[in-house]
Parts: sequence; C-alpha cells; structure tokens
Amino acid sequence: MSVTASESLDFAKAKTNYATHGVHSFAAKFPPQLAAWGIKKFTRPGEIVLDPMCGSGTCLVEAMLLGRNSLGADIDPLARLISQVKSTPLDPIQLRNHCDRLLSQFRESVLLLREARSRRASFRLSIDLPDFPNRDYWFLPQVAEELALLKGHIQKINREEFRNFFYLVFSSLIITKGKASVANVRDLAHSRPHFARPEKTPDVLDIFSQKLWRLSNAVISFSLECKRNVRAKIVGDDASDLRLASDTVDLVFTSPPYVNAIDYQRAHKFSLFWLGDVLNITPRSYAELGKKYVGTDRVPLAECRARVSKPFGLSLIDRVIKDVSADDIKRAGVTHRYFENMQKIMSECARVLRPGRRAVFVVCPSKIRNISVPTHEMLIEMGANLKRIAGCTLVCEDLIERTLDDSKRQLPYVRGEFGPGMRTEYVVVLRKEP
Repeated sequence: MSVTASESLDFAKAKTNYATHGVHSFAAKFPPQLAAWGIKKFTRPGEIVLDPMCGSGTCLVEAMLLGRNSLGADIDPLARLISQVKSTPLDPIQLRNHCDRLLSQFRESVLLLREARSRRASFRLSIDLPDFPNRDYWFLPQVAEELALLKGHIQKINREEFRNFFYLVFSSLIITKGKASVANVRDLAHSRPHFARPEKTPDVLDIFSQKLWRLSNAVISFSLECKRNVRAKIVGDDASDLRLASDTVDLVFTSPPYVNAIDYQRAHKFSLFWLGDVLNITPRSYAELGKKYVGTDRVPLAECRARVSKPFGLSLIDRVIKDVSADDIKRAGVTHRYFENMQKIMSECARVLRPGRRAVFVVCPSKIRNISVPTHEMLIEMGANLKRIAGCTLVCEDLIERTLDDSKRQLPYVRGEFGPGMRTEYVVVLRKEP
C-alpha cells in the first residue's frame, strides 16, 4: 500500500489545548485536529463515532464539538474518568456556583488545619487518609492531609457530573508535567516516577485554586461550543468486547497503544491511590489489571515460549516474531500477544461498524531488539484477513504518513529497547467490506 502525500496531517503549528483538551496531562496524546479531520471526512452531523481505546478522550471531545455522537471505552479507570469529564458539557452558572462553594469550604478547612498545626493542637475535623504503599515517601504529611480534606469535600457534592469534574481537578494536582505536582515526583506525566522532594512544601490550597479556575474555564468554553443535540458516552472497559449492537457505528477512530512501549499505570497509580474507592479499584486490583493492558510486557516467560512456538498465521507478524525470538523469546512473546489483542479489537470494531464505513487507526512503527516492526503494515494485513474471525474484512483505503511534533507530543515512558525516537506515525484508513 503506497503512502498518500496529498494532504498533510502533521498539524505542527496547531494549537492543541483548546476546549477541554488541556485539562489533564496524558502521555502520547494525538492532536485534536487529527481526530477532527477524520470525523469531518468520514461522518455527517448526528452520526456515531467510536474510540474503543479512548485514552484521554480527544476523539470524544472533537465529536461533541463537531455535532457527532460519540462512544468511548478504555481499560484504564482514570482514563475513563478523564474522557467522561472532558466530553461532558456542564451548565456554566451551576459550575461556577459549585466552584465557589467548594473552594470556600476547602479554604476554611485548610486554614483551620494550618492554625492547629502552628499551635500543635489536635485538629477536630476528621481527616481520612488513604492507606497505600509508601504514602509518606511520595506525599509530604501536610500535603496528604490537605488532599484528604479536599477529597472529603468533593465527596459531599450531590451531582455526579460536577463531582467527577472536581475529581479530575484533584487528579491534575498530582499528575503533571515538570515539577508542578503536589507529590514528591517530577514530570510524572512524561516519565517513570522519579522522587523529587520539593524545595518548599506545595501549597495545596493555592495550587488547587489556580487549577480550579483554569480547568473550569476550559469546561465552560467547551460547554458553550459543543452541539447540544449530541452526547458522548463511556460504554465499557474492553475494546475487544464492546457492549454495542452490530452494524451501529459510523466511524471508528482510535490510536492504539504502542507495541511494548507505554506503561500508563506508572503515573496513573498516584491518582488511583487517592481515587480508588471512587473508581472502584484497589491498588492490588489495579496492579493486576495491568496484566491485561494492550502492549503490556507482563507476560510470563512460559507463555511467551508457547506463543513463539506456533505461527500467528499472518506473514508479516510471523516474520517479525521469528526474527525477534532469535534474540529475545520474552520480547517475541510480548509482541505476539500484542497483535493477538489487536486482532480481537479489530474484529470487534468490524462487528460494530456499519458496512461500507471506515475504521481509522493511528499507529507508530517501532523497533524491538533492532528488528523493524511496521505496525501499520501489520494492521493492514490483519484487517484484510478478518473474514474467518469477524465475517467481514477491513480493507485498506488509504495510508497517510505524519511527522510527530516533538515540542507538543507527550512522548511516553519507554520500556526496554523500543528503538530510536518515535518521529513518524501512520494514519491507516480501513473500509468495512463483506
């Protein structure tokens, strides 16, 4: 399949933090203009767009702004919360009132707490500190107490959509770029957690106040711009088993995880330690969930050996797995499992997609143990051979190369030998055929 050069999808100079796109840090986001391009090109107003691996909700937000209904799924509970909040319009006046009230209540509690600390007096307000591994290592005691106070006030808000917004603001205090986190970490949004004790104790009240107004302004801007006759909905946590009827979606637009490259849990667990009860997940169950992520390297060696011992059944994938296995059985097995997961996901996308409509996958090629992994070509081959599994095929209609903008794209924490810099990715346009 030749690469199309007729249109540029680089968006190197484009602003990417408009509406709600910048309300929470998230690794490896694609530019919203890319989602907008696909939505406008392949759908009409009122139709349904699905992102089965929705991440931070970029596609859902763009669908709302463009007057399309949207559906999203993601295995990560924090990703689902972020996507839901970012794509949910809120009444501006009610949001302002909630912000004023919460900030006033939180300020009063924090000032009382700080006064009690200065007098070394016992503080009578109840502070429910969560219990999680190394809490006092990653969060200063004063910071932990004030975060607990803030969470307690948020939990008392009756309306779920407003409560979820404040939980997102809460999470954004922890997962940030640079040294802005209230936790004892730096650049948590981009890299593995690196301990970094701050020069001075973070002022949770001040930081929350600043974030609250910036993020509420973003939500208000989005709410005023998005179309009122459409909605976005999170429909599940498994891209390979969507709770949707067959032939009901007009466009699938998604950017799958890289092959053995991103570990979102390294950063997300710091918010989940605090919000686990809200999102119905414990630290232990969240760690176990990581074994199911697409692209995870948490595959037992015995399973890797078993996978490598039998052919996948597609020539490109079998060739890559054979080459990688000559040097590293573990990586070969991980790669095999990644493409098995992607095959299940593509089959499910084909099932829910209406005949003749498109599925767009934004993917990045890579190298594993210095072996080239042309992910875009492998997915094209996979789509053309879905008949036996899905009863239909996804035939490649277009392949567009785009250059990544290093100054904007949040390149993720890279595991192992992913290969030199991710600078090029491909937009794979597939059409559902019988």
